[in-house]
Amino acid sequence: MASLPPEEAKLMRADIERAEPTPDVLLQTLITKTPEIREKLLLSMAGIRGELELDLRRITTG
Repeated sequence: MASLPPEEAKLMRADIERAEPTPDVLLQTLITKTPEIREKLLLSMAGIRGELELDLRRITTG
């Protein structure tokens, strides 16, 4: 949470702890509130998609 000001980070943490969220809600909160996490997740997803597409091509073309 390096990109959030300390006070905003405290408020976000308090909201999360108070809500006792499911993992999905926690992940969504981190993605929407923390640009670095969102960027890393999107890059990871793009990399995984690229690997899957390559695997599919290998399988379908022999």
